[in-house]
Amino acid sequence: MSDLVSPEFLVPPSGLILLSVVAAWLALWHPRLGVALGIIATSLLALAAMPVVAAHMLEDVEIKPAASPDFSAAQAIVVLGGGVRRGDGGKVPDTLGPWSL
Repeated sequence: MSDLVSPEFLVPPSGLILLSVVAAWLALWHPRLGVALGIIATSLLALAAMPVVAAHMLEDVEIKPAASPDFSAAQAIVVLGGGVRRGDGGKVPDTLGPWSL
């Protein structure tokens, strides 16, 4: 239940979807307010779904790599997906495959 009330739940798009549901529920008792809130919520949801706005929102949360990383202390280069030769778990250890070497 604590995950449902977390602040991350209120960011787009889940916060705007929740606001649309609240607007539909509110429209039963206060039609003007509910419809106005529904129009605002769905308009903001459509705006957040546009590629230009979505890309800008992603830029705000992405981690940028360092402009000039210092590799002077590096001791190895890791090749993901290069392959591993599996050992038997006892006498023969796991070794790198030919693509990794």
